[in-house]
Amino acid sequence: MNKIRMKARSAFRDCKQMAGVSRAAVVLCMTAFMMLTQDIIVSNAKSNFQTRPSTTPSAYSEYTGYMDECVQWTGYRQFENQDYDGDGCIDRVFRTYRKNTEYCHYKIVFGNQMVIDVSDEASAIGTPSVQAADINGDGKNEIIFTLRYDTSSDMRAFGDLVVYEKKGDAYVEAQLPFERSGQGYTQGLTVRYKKKRKQLITVSLDDIAYSVDVPISQELWKTCFYRDHFKRTSVVSTVWDAFVMQDGQDAQLVCSVHLFDKWSNYGLLLKLGYEDQRYILKDVILTSDEFKNFF
Repeated sequence: MNKIRMKARSAFRDCKQMAGVSRAAVVLCMTAFMMLTQDIIVSNAKSNFQTRPSTTPSAYSEYTGYMDECVQWTGYRQFENQDYDGDGCIDRVFRTYRKNTEYCHYKIVFGNQMVIDVSDEASAIGTPSVQAADINGDGKNEIIFTLRYDTSSDMRAFGDLVVYEKKGDAYVEAQLPFERSGQGYTQGLTVRYKKKRKQLITVSLDDIAYSVDVPISQELWKTCFYRDHFKRTSVVSTVWDAFVMQDGQDAQLVCSVHLFDKWSNYGLLLKLGYEDQRYILKDVILTSDEFKNFF
């Protein structure tokens, strides 16, 4: 870099000396000076680019280590300086990637040396998230671990959710009001469909007294054959995401369940409550845009 600057200064001095010789010489020298200056700008840009680490949304997929150190991933900062259990110590999340299976394993490592071993293996493409809140009112934070599958062709068909409660000196997995599959931490809910009339389908749930008539577009009704596929059927729909909502002094866990197929934007937001020492479905909200931040 210093050599380039020295060349530029030398060229400029030569131009001044040659100014009395001819206008053409001045023009040539000034052109050379501008080219050298451009070299300096390009060299600086390259130097800055080389020192700035590149980040991508999927850089975690083959990563092994603490998530707050996965600086190539655009979302690593959500794991920095976290205190999930509220004891004043920094808690971290460790990930182990197994290349031979393309699955991974997570551990939540607390600053007080306690560890939550998220023992079931999960797909390496799942985007991890850890939330902490007292959702059962016992005065202690529950740990909510989720994996979203944004890179899937239908991200709403897949999802992992597990909640850990503090019992004594250990964390144990909580029983949620969903159906657990045998793979990972997939939670599901049985949704029933019944065609009410043209372009209108009634959606209902067994576990809570909930029923709603959902309007269907002309395109989905005919082109995607909703009129036939959802004439009368039931499907176990996956909880594909979950987030904590503050309701005054109380915190509630809200889970997202998709309706129909990936061509539709309809979904259900399921608010969980806690009664008689168990989690229940307390409220259900129909949404026509699952990706909108309602709260």
